[in-house]
Amino acid sequence: MFAAIGRFSVRFPFAIIGFWLFASLAAVYLLPSPSNVSPNQAADTLPSSAPSVQAAGLESAIVGSSPGSAVIVAATRNGRLTSADLSAIDDVEYKVRGLPDVNAVVDEGVSADEQAREVLVETNFYVFDNNGAGKQLVVDIRRTFAEVGAPTTLELHLTGELAEDVDQVAKANQQQLLVEWLSIGFIIVLLLIAFRAALAPVVALLPAALALEIAERCIAQVNAWGAPSSALTGYMLVVVMLGVGTDYGLFVIFRLREELNAGLEAKPAVVKAVERAGEVVTFSASTLVVAFMSLLLASFVLFRGLGPALAIGIAVVVAVDLTLLPAVLVVLGKAVFWPRPIEPGPVYQRGWGRVTTRIAKHPGRALVGGIALMGTLALFTLAYSPGGFGQASSRAAGDSAAGLRALTEHFPEATTNPTDVVFALPVPVWVFPEVISQAQRDLDRAPEFKTVTGALDPNGTVLTPVELADLHSRLGPADKLSIVPPSGTTVSVTQYEAYRSTAQFISSSGNVLAFHTSLRAGSPNSDQALHAIPQVRSVVTALGRRIGVVASGVAGDTAGNFDESTVSSDDLFKLVPVVLVLMALLLAWQMSSLIAPLYMIASIGLSYLAALGSTVLVFGTIGGTSVEFVLPFVAFIFILTLGEDYNILVMNRISEEARRSPLDRAVQRAMERTGTTVTSAGLILAGTFGVLAVATSGAARQIGFCLSVGIVLDVFLVRTILVPSVVTLLGRWNWWPSRIGEDKPNSSYDRRPPAS
Repeated sequence: MFAAIGRFSVRFPFAIIGFWLFASLAAVYLLPSPSNVSPNQAADTLPSSAPSVQAAGLESAIVGSSPGSAVIVAATRNGRLTSADLSAIDDVEYKVRGLPDVNAVVDEGVSADEQAREVLVETNFYVFDNNGAGKQLVVDIRRTFAEVGAPTTLELHLTGELAEDVDQVAKANQQQLLVEWLSIGFIIVLLLIAFRAALAPVVALLPAALALEIAERCIAQVNAWGAPSSALTGYMLVVVMLGVGTDYGLFVIFRLREELNAGLEAKPAVVKAVERAGEVVTFSASTLVVAFMSLLLASFVLFRGLGPALAIGIAVVVAVDLTLLPAVLVVLGKAVFWPRPIEPGPVYQRGWGRVTTRIAKHPGRALVGGIALMGTLALFTLAYSPGGFGQASSRAAGDSAAGLRALTEHFPEATTNPTDVVFALPVPVWVFPEVISQAQRDLDRAPEFKTVTGALDPNGTVLTPVELADLHSRLGPADKLSIVPPSGTTVSVTQYEAYRSTAQFISSSGNVLAFHTSLRAGSPNSDQALHAIPQVRSVVTALGRRIGVVASGVAGDTAGNFDESTVSSDDLFKLVPVVLVLMALLLAWQMSSLIAPLYMIASIGLSYLAALGSTVLVFGTIGGTSVEFVLPFVAFIFILTLGEDYNILVMNRISEEARRSPLDRAVQRAMERTGTTVTSAGLILAGTFGVLAVATSGAARQIGFCLSVGIVLDVFLVRTILVPSVVTLLGRWNWWPSRIGEDKPNSSYDRRPPAS
C-alpha cells in the first residue's frame, strides 16, 4: 500500500501539491478560527455525580443557573467613596442593566472600609461560551466605565468568572502564538544542524505547519458544533503537531537520503522511502490516535476534550506527510540536500555503532545501569501530592486580575472567593427562622472554618431571625427588591439594605440556605484547603442532619478543585490499563511478536516515572511549588505514545535487518542507520515541549517540562541502552512466536562497517 502511495506521489506531484494548498485555503475561509472558539461548557468539567456539582445545583436556586456572572468592582484611591463616586457607580449599574443578555444587576454594597463597592452582573452566558457574544458583553460593560465620566480617583474594573475567562482566553491566544513561533524557530535551527542543507529543514517543517493550520480549523468547527473541548488543546496541538509532524517528515527524508546513497535515482528513492518509512509513520500515528481517542472514556472534560482534538491533528499530519511531502521531494529531487552532495555509497554513523558494540559486550551491565539511573529519578514520584491549582489571581489576567486584587484588598475572603455551605430545607426558612441562627452558630464553632457570613449579617448589619422573618413578610423576596426603598415603606434604609443583601444567602422560595465561609486550612486555592475538603464535607453533613435538612453540600473553587483532583486520579487508574492493553495489542500485531511489546511498554513506563519524578524534584522539592494535579495523567498518555514512536522505528529496522543478517549485526546496522534520525527527531520533539515550558505558566509549563524530559530519556536511554540491551539478551526470542532470525546464527560484532 505504501509503495502505491509513493508511486502515486511520484506520478502526480503537482496535483497533490495543488490539492493541499486548496484544502488549506478552504479551511481558512470556510471554517472558524480557533481564536474565536474557546473551551465550552465549563460547568460540565466534572460529572454530575461530583459532590461540588450537586452542591452548585442546590445553590443555583440562589445565584441562578448561569455560571457566567461578572463582578464590577469600584475602588477609590482617595480615602472613602464620595457622593460623586457613588453616583458614577449608580450610572454604571443603570447602563449595564440596559445591555443585551444581562439578566440582573445586583448591588452587593460597600466594603467595611468604605473604599470599594461591589456589583454582581448575572448574564445569559456560560463561562467559556463559544459564540463570541459573551466576549462582546464583557467589552460592552467595560465601555460603560468610560461613558459615565467617573472621578479620576475612582477605579472601575470588571472581574468574575465571565470576565476572567475572556481575559484568560486572550492571554492564552497570545501565549499560543508565542509557542508556535518559538517552536518553528527552534525546529528550523535544529534541522539546519541535522541536515546542513538549505531546503531540507523547510521541506521537513512545511507539511507539519500546513497540517496544523488545517487541523486547528477542523477542530474549531467540531468544538463549535458542541463537542467537548479542553483548555490545554491549543498549546498541546501546536507542540504535538509541529513536533510529531516534523519527526514523521524526518523519517521519510532520512530514509530518502539513505536510498539515494544506495544508488537509487530520485523518483525510485522517494517510492522506496515512502514504502519503508510510511509503514513506521502510519503505525506510530495509529498508536497515538488510539491512545488519544481512549481519552473519550475519561470523566474529566479537560482530558475528554483533549483526546479527539489531538487525534484529528495526528490524522491530518500523517495524511500530509505521506502525500504532500513525497510530492515536494519529487519536484525538488536531490536539490533538497543542497549544498551537500548525495553520492552513492553507504553512510555510517560510527558513533552509534560504537555505542551498540559496547552494549553488545555487556548487555546485562548496560541494562542494569540504565534501569538504576531511571529508577532513581522515578523514586521522587513518591513525594508527589495532588495540587498546583494556583491562586485565583494567577488565573486571571488584565483588567479581571486588577479587579480581583481590589476585591481581595477591600472585601473579606469569604465574600471574594467563598467556600459555600448550602442546605436545602424541607420548608421555607421563614417558617422556622431560628434554623439560620443554629446553623450559623454551629459553623462558627467548627474548627474547620475561619469566618462565616450568612443571612443574619449580610452586609455588616446584624439581623435577628425574628427581624428577618418580619422583613420578609413586609417586603417580600429580597431578590425582587429595587436598589432604592419604595415610597411609603416604614423600613429604615439600613434594614432595607441589609435585607436586600440576604438575597445572596436565601433563595426566593426560602427553601435553600447558604453561608459564605473561609477555611482555616488556607486560602481557597491552596493545597492545604484542598486536602481539608473531606473533613469540611463531613462537618457539613453532620450539621445538616442535626437541623433536619433535605440535602447539603459544599460548593466553590476549593470543593471543585478537590473533585477535579479526585476525578483526574480516577481517570488515570481507569485508563492506564486500557491504554496499555491497546498499545500492547497494536505492537504485537505490527511486530508479529508477543515478547517485544512487553519490554517496549515497560521501558516507556519507566521513562514516564523518571520524567514525573524529575518534575516533582524540580518544581516541588527544589522549586517549592505544587505539582499540577493534571500532570500524571497527561504525561502518561503523551510519554507512552510519543516515546513509543522511536522504539517502533528502531525495532522495525532491527526486524528488517534481522531478515538478512545475524541478530547482533542487525542491531548494529539498525542503530547506525536510525541513530541520526531518532536523535534529531527526539531533540525536535523535546525542544518543542521545552518551548512550552519556557513560554507558558502553570500546568502547561510543568507538562512541557515533564514531556521534554521524558522524550530525552526515551531517545538517549531507552532507545540507546535499554532496548538494544534487551534485544541482545533475548536473541531470537524477541520475535516469538514468529521465526525472524531463527535461520541466522548470532555472530560477534564486527567492528568494521557493514557491507552495503
